[in-house]
Amino acid sequence: DGLLGVSDSYPLGGYYKKYYMLTAAALGTAAAAALALVPLHAVRSWTWIPAVLFFCIHMQMSVIDLLVEGKYAEKMVQKPETKSDCVTFVWLCCTIGMGLGSCIVGPLSDSYGPVCVLYVC
Repeated sequence: DGLLGVSDSYPLGGYYKKYYMLTAAALGTAAAAALALVPLHAVRSWTWIPAVLFFCIHMQMSVIDLLVEGKYAEKMVQKPETKSDCVTFVWLCCTIGMGLGSCIVGPLSDSYGPVCVLYVC
């Protein structure tokens, strides 16, 4: 089952995915905020700090992605006739989100620097 198989075995508050996703989102958001607020001299002295913070951010993305994939896989089993529509909709939303993100992050980081992007997150 793996590490995220825990969510199917041990529901939190009666929900199998909700609170695991909220916990991951809180951890990733806190890590992005900390990354934006950590002074530059601390990053130069303790290089492990940004590594741990980036790990937390990527863990958030991975946990949420896998748990959402599990949920829509359940829905596709319930209604097999909608399988391709569901996958198409998910990838459409991902592509639109990435495009919008690129349109926002590019000009923002060009104008104000890369740390500004972390403040927006």
